[in-house]
Amino acid sequence: MENILQELFSGNFARALCLTLLHSLWQAALMALMAMLLMSVTRKATAVWRYVLLLWLFGVLIIGALVTFFIVLGDIRQQGSALGPIVAGLPALLARVAAYSHYILPAWAGIFIIKLFRLYISGRQIHVLKGTAVPATGWNTTMESLCSLLDIKQRVLLYESKAIKSPVTIGFLKPVIFVPLGMLMHLPPEQAEAALLHELAHIKRKDYLINLVQLFTEAIFFFNPAVLWLSHIIRREREACCDAMVLQHRPAKKTYLRSLLAFEEMGRFAPATALGLAGKAGLADRVNRIVTNSHPPMQARDKIRMILFLLLLALLPALNKSSVMHTGKVIGAEEVKPAQVVANAPAIPSPGQLSGIALTPAPQMRHEARAEQAKANKPQAVSSRARRAHGKAKASAHVTRAATLANDMAAQMQQAIQLQHQLIMAQEQLKKIQENIASHTIP
Repeated sequence: MENILQELFSGNFARALCLTLLHSLWQAALMALMAMLLMSVTRKATAVWRYVLLLWLFGVLIIGALVTFFIVLGDIRQQGSALGPIVAGLPALLARVAAYSHYILPAWAGIFIIKLFRLYISGRQIHVLKGTAVPATGWNTTMESLCSLLDIKQRVLLYESKAIKSPVTIGFLKPVIFVPLGMLMHLPPEQAEAALLHELAHIKRKDYLINLVQLFTEAIFFFNPAVLWLSHIIRREREACCDAMVLQHRPAKKTYLRSLLAFEEMGRFAPATALGLAGKAGLADRVNRIVTNSHPPMQARDKIRMILFLLLLALLPALNKSSVMHTGKVIGAEEVKPAQVVANAPAIPSPGQLSGIALTPAPQMRHEARAEQAKANKPQAVSSRARRAHGKAKASAHVTRAATLANDMAAQMQQAIQLQHQLIMAQEQLKKIQENIASHTIP
């Protein structure tokens, strides 16, 4: 067990998972930008088409994350557990994440477990809801006719519960609709049927299963704002699809709008895994779509999100460059200790060894370099021979400049060594003076 935990939190699996989570930032930002572009060019399209296209983007994001994980994990295993060569080939930002994966993964796992626990609590709320609900037996005939209207082959149960304030749908294989206790008696029959049609539309479209996939994906990528936003607009388009399906079979918009307003005033209490008439999509947005028969334009907050996503994509290379500048090495590669650096460093030549080196005066070398550079920059003939001569002249100029820099560096090194020897001699004289003072007794 201990070996399994060590492999999960500090082995190749942990490094691959951390790198996958980091890659999801730019992948989700790219999908979110595509979703914004899609929403702006499909304003006149139906809500169903927009919803399907958004689901495709969401599915591409999930599949891309899985493919990224297995590719990274395979590369890491091929390079060995030390992760030296594979990290050396990665950008510095990814290398930093891989190096600190044993710290990052436990923190991510803790929050992920909390998210899963909240989903578990939501499931327990559903069981409590079933325990306090009573069957709405007087509406069996109406439910059968509405199910046949939407061509639903499954048996759908209808219950009343005092624990909720608006209709909700739960279940995939055995779907159940819960309505507030007394709603079916107090609402006009046409409004009650419109509310039930909305819930049956969720069942017809298999929205409950898709919502579970969204919730699990949100739990994994809880830190990724692009994933959360993309999932939010999918829910918004899903409610628009159900509204359109209701109005397709019950064209009275005023009746349906009154139902929406009535349940919005009652409030929204429902488990996270449930689907309801008063969903998480904004009421004003839904009313605007129903009244105008068109999709609203992109809002200001969506434009701000687009700018933030673009900044995220633009900052990733900058973060990588900053990581290289701050670390000065690729993180995750084998560290070299300072003692090894000193032991492997070349010996510093003494002033006597440097005295035999003939150094050309730096001003003279710079003058010659400028002359060569000016000569190389003169216009040459168009012939191939002239071009080759021009290239040789440029190369000669570069060699001359490099020799100039080498001579300057050698001169500076000689000066530094001389200063070092003078400093050593001064320290020895100071030591002798201190010994002479210590040998005399103070009266």
